[in-house]
Amino acid sequence: MPTEEFPPHPQLPPPPAEKLNPHFILGEIRDYICDFKELFPFVDIDVLREQTTAVRRKQVDAETQIRQFLKAFRRTEAFKEAFDLLDQESQKKVHAFPEGKSAQEVTRAGFELPPSPAPAQELVATEGTSDVPVIHEDDNNQKVMKVYSQTPFDNWVESVHNVPMRTFVPATVLGLQNLVRWSKENNVRLRCSGYRHSWSSIFPEDNQFLVSLLDIHEVTRIPDPLAIGSSAQANGNELMGIDIHENPSFSPGEQCVRVGASVTN
Repeated sequence: MPTEEFPPHPQLPPPPAEKLNPHFILGEIRDYICDFKELFPFVDIDVLREQTTAVRRKQVDAETQIRQFLKAFRRTEAFKEAFDLLDQESQKKVHAFPEGKSAQEVTRAGFELPPSPAPAQELVATEGTSDVPVIHEDDNNQKVMKVYSQTPFDNWVESVHNVPMRTFVPATVLGLQNLVRWSKENNVRLRCSGYRHSWSSIFPEDNQFLVSLLDIHEVTRIPDPLAIGSSAQANGNELMGIDIHENPSFSPGEQCVRVGASVTN
């Protein structure tokens, strides 16, 4: 059976190590991204190039970023498959947003996407019962960490399949600290997962406890564009954000980057 042939991958020049900062990297993406048009014919490379330029100039907001991503990928098979799973009203709204309607206009009458197929049947326990712990995520003990019960787990290559007894989804550093304290007090071993790319046995087994740094409805979807902005833009999740810090003690052109543990790739 013949296999599909793809154009050769463009060979790019190696970047100089001393220039590996966000401004330079975005400039390299902008300059060379058009070389990938033949390799990805259904991706609107011109839109991605335009968006890269805007991000490089720090002239972008979360709404515009999401709109541009939708415009860039809406002709791909992955987008079409996800789009076909929506009801007709949701499809109209998803179509209207890239065409220029604001998020406020699109969501005025309400807008809620259904969960991905894998976690559709999960129960979120936030009130706590005798066997489901309540882990608080703030100093005032008002915000309770999400806990999913008996949620099937699969990694992306589907080489790992199990059903953890509890899946915790922290959104704050304090919440994660409280969860670790609880596990120590109750002699419970925690295993942690991010975007589930690993194929190793690092993940938990059946009836164990998992810490998922991404919500189970997000981890089976494409990365969240909001994670590219600052932590303040990341839907209240302290663990999801990329912040760039400058320090007078750094050499010219050097910056410190803080990448949250829940940032998607």
